[in-house]
Amino acid sequence: QETNATLTNALWHSALLAPMIILAGESRSLLWRAFDLIALTISGLSGPFCLLLLPTAGLAWFYTRRRWSLALLGVTLVTAGIQVYSLISVVGFNSRSPAPLGVGPVALARIVGGQVFLGSILGENGYALVYQKTWWTAGVVAPLLVAGAGTLVMIYVAWKSNLALRLFMLYSLIAFFAALFSPMASETSAQWPLLAGPGIGARYYLMPMLAWVMCLVWLVWPNRKYRILNVLGGGVLAVMILVGIPIDWSYPGFVDYQFSTYVTQFEQAPAGKDVTIPINPPNWTMVLHKR
Repeated sequence: QETNATLTNALWHSALLAPMIILAGESRSLLWRAFDLIALTISGLSGPFCLLLLPTAGLAWFYTRRRWSLALLGVTLVTAGIQVYSLISVVGFNSRSPAPLGVGPVALARIVGGQVFLGSILGENGYALVYQKTWWTAGVVAPLLVAGAGTLVMIYVAWKSNLALRLFMLYSLIAFFAALFSPMASETSAQWPLLAGPGIGARYYLMPMLAWVMCLVWLVWPNRKYRILNVLGGGVLAVMILVGIPIDWSYPGFVDYQFSTYVTQFEQAPAGKDVTIPINPPNWTMVLHKR
């Protein structure tokens, strides 16, 4: 819901569309080519994801040697250059949270195992039930086992699968660790322990979650050598379809905070006064300073 219900995080949708354009087959239609170029340009100008996409776009051209792949790489390079200029001269790197990361192997295992692997299969609400258990929040063995098992499956798929899936996994991996390197989960508290909580920083896990589900789909594809992999992938996907999707099917409704009353309050406030306005999600506030 963090990426689907807020305009601020809409750029994550274009960040997903961009690698799909890079990795898709070349179209002979001029209309589709125009769409690809325009969409890739918009995605590159909307956020720094084009920087993370550069290795994938470069390798896609290196292995295919298609002129079209080279053109898409050129668009990615140009937009990446614009983003670098923006980060250095306009936005600056000090705009990120100054809070410590709280780096640690167990914290990483809870994020990877909980948010990415369990979150994809059980849904946010299902993972929340697991997160309440002491053997997960206070223990070490369960998070490490889940994170380790899921990682081994993804390594196997990356080794055996095709170029497109490998490159998407690479993009997802880069995006994931870039988010963990500079997250915005808190301004004061250690961030990695917080990021393990259900629903916190959910946008950071969109790409690796999709890569994980794609790996499971690849395992159940026909003509796989080992039947046990079909059973493993199919069983986990069945849990996602029967459990994770139904319990996360609807988002909680926004609270009506009667915004118009705060507009009136702000208009009547004297110059120099701060007006606090409650906003969604619940317990969030926006402070406006009347000039």
